[in-house]
Amino acid sequence: MQKLAWFFSFSLLCCFNASADITLNQALESTLKQVVQPAFAEFHAAAQEFEQQAQDFVQHTDKQHLENTRTAWKTLSRRWNQVRLYRFGPLIGESLVPVAYYFDSQLLKGKNFNKAIHQDIAASMKSTESNVSVLAQHLAQKNFKVQGLLATEILLFDSTYSLTVYQNTLPLARYLQAHAQVLSQRSQVLSQQWQDTQYIQQLLADPKHTQSLYFNALWDSLSFTHKERLSSLFKKDKVYPHRVEALYSQSSKENLSSWLYAVKQGFQAEKKIGFYALLEASGYATGEFFMMQLEQVDQAIEDLPASLNKTLSTDPDKVKLIATRLHTTMDTFARDVLNILEVDLGFNFNDGD
Repeated sequence: MQKLAWFFSFSLLCCFNASADITLNQALESTLKQVVQPAFAEFHAAAQEFEQQAQDFVQHTDKQHLENTRTAWKTLSRRWNQVRLYRFGPLIGESLVPVAYYFDSQLLKGKNFNKAIHQDIAASMKSTESNVSVLAQHLAQKNFKVQGLLATEILLFDSTYSLTVYQNTLPLARYLQAHAQVLSQRSQVLSQQWQDTQYIQQLLADPKHTQSLYFNALWDSLSFTHKERLSSLFKKDKVYPHRVEALYSQSSKENLSSWLYAVKQGFQAEKKIGFYALLEASGYATGEFFMMQLEQVDQAIEDLPASLNKTLSTDPDKVKLIATRLHTTMDTFARDVLNILEVDLGFNFNDGD
């Protein structure tokens, strides 16, 4: 009965062209100004809060302030997942090492930087420098492998660095604060670049090119999430819980939800504007169908009874369902969404990922 109801509503939508007058420029401008810019502003605000909590923890090295800092880190991690898909422009930059690497070091093709981070922490504890700003300057010059969200997650959630250790090792708390300061500074640069009026005007001056950048970045994010964040966790009958992102903090489920929220927000379906409106203007209800598929992925994530790694150990089929639904959604994205929007990914989708 539900399938018939969906088919009926879908058929009506196919014959209804409610947004035929929207232009690419309008869709792009509303996306950049109402979705992307606010997301980076919120990301920077979360980084500032994390820095403040880390600073308070140095002054009050007790259980409550440690928990406050952990909570702020989790919020920052979720906010990062809401901007990580915009890998063009400021997040990529012009250097050989993209700015994104300094935040997202825990997810570079499954590479494990834990050992390097522990070694850097141990080496840093030998330093006699007590000025946090100076420590932050030194830290910012180090390899991205020992920076970012993974390094701060280890410092806050790995049992190696317990509250007792912090209370007996003051330089460790200052080192955490230095990390938080670097993250805050880098997030500020990103946010400022995205809030820059001239930069937005530059993007809007060539809407077809910017649309291509946006949707190629979105495709890369969908592919990366499917391959590295989900499919890499299991192979045949074996599962690999240790490969789960944000393993120490047990926040992988929340991070996935935040990432998917950002994907959905990018289409502005709730407001019936933006790229959703462009898709609906085609008369095939592709926007509505695609959003339905995203909601199905979201529901599969919501249905996880515990964190991703725990569910992987007890009921891996629930994690596999997320990957399966996401792959189906990617099919629609590559064959229908991009076709209507006339975006070229530069490869043959039938060749696979």
